[in-house]
Amino acid sequence: MSMDWLIWVIMAAILLIAVVTDLKSRIIPNKLLIAGCIVLLPVHLVLHPDEIWAYFMAASVWLLGMWTLAILANGRIGGGDVKLFALLGFAVGMDLTLWTFIFAHLVAGMAVLVLWIRRRFKTGDSLAFAPYTMAGFALTGLLIFNS
Repeated sequence: MSMDWLIWVIMAAILLIAVVTDLKSRIIPNKLLIAGCIVLLPVHLVLHPDEIWAYFMAASVWLLGMWTLAILANGRIGGGDVKLFALLGFAVGMDLTLWTFIFAHLVAGMAVLVLWIRRRFKTGDSLAFAPYTMAGFALTGLLIFNS
């Protein structure tokens, strides 16, 4: 039996803490993300020693891609979100992070639409994105673990 579920549990715990801090103070602490790297590295070395560089590459690509998006979005994407997606890339790889990204944006888009219709959200407002990242991660996990 594969132990990949351990990586998902660790990442879910990190995301849960990120959600709480993002909702409370609009910050995803660097200490949390560094701790995630410290915990996930030995897990990957045990479970996927031959693929460790692929996970480092995924983290690098997601960091660069999200950083570029943050610049193009004129600061509407926070640095914590950028680093959180890099950590996701390191945790679950390129493809599953892409699915998390897609699902997170779909869920966020639906939430903003509902808030906008109810006149609780207007153009220019910002929102904490970690909850949507966690929702996207959960949807991705449901798809891969139920297939």
